Amino acid sequence: GAKVILVEFYQDQKESRVAISECLKELEALYDAVCERRDESLLGPRGLAGLHEGLGLILLYKMDDDDGLWLPGFFRRLARHDAWTGALASPPLLFAQAVLESRRRGDAVRFFALLRAAPYAEGCAMHKYVSPLADVVGVLDPDDNMRAVAVRALHKAYAGHPKDQRVALAGLAHQLCCGSEAEAALLLADFGVRTEAGAALFGKPSAPAFVGRPYAAMDTEERKARAAPLALLL
Repeated sequence: GAKVILVEFYQDQKESRVAISECLKELEALYDAVCERRDESLLGPRGLAGLHEGLGLILLYKMDDDDGLWLPGFFRRLARHDAWTGALASPPLLFAQAVLESRRRGDAVRFFALLRAAPYAEGCAMHKYVSPLADVVGVLDPDDNMRAVAVRALHKAYAGHPKDQRVALAGLAHQLCCGSEAEAALLLADFGVRTEAGAALFGKPSAPAFVGRPYAAMDTEERKARAAPLALLL
């Protein structure tokens, strides 16, 4: 259930957010019940592998909740039962921890490399930390997401040049997990970065800041045009 809802998340964030939270609560309750009884039969045909995937999705989706204050308790719970579940060293948890580390460090290069390599549902969960438009539905500050981090880093890298520096939109579209050069241009325009002739122009004195129109003011087609397409998350 969580995987299906996460796939739909980018399409209707306000509606899906409540459903995702409820589903993840059920996953945590299932984890507690399974660990208390040590009964893998409660998990269905995928057994512990399915549980590992669910725990990874919990970490990916909730990592910023309460400013991360819930994380120590979450990892203590995993460690307490790890001799039986093997969760901490499982691929889904290792992947989610790598994403968490990239977020904490503000390492956009690492984050987007992980996003390009992410399994489908995990990529949908990571989209929460990508879109600068998500703030309107109470998910993420538009200046505190990984695309904003990447754009600011690019500005900083080129800020000392006396003239605008041209960076190919094709490369930026790949680096920022945009579906096309046109989508990358829309994203950069939201941060006040000019584009022309297939290139973005960096080097202005002031750092880019989110200047895009409110998400609620956009029609459905414009919202879709600005969302990271799911095809990139495969």
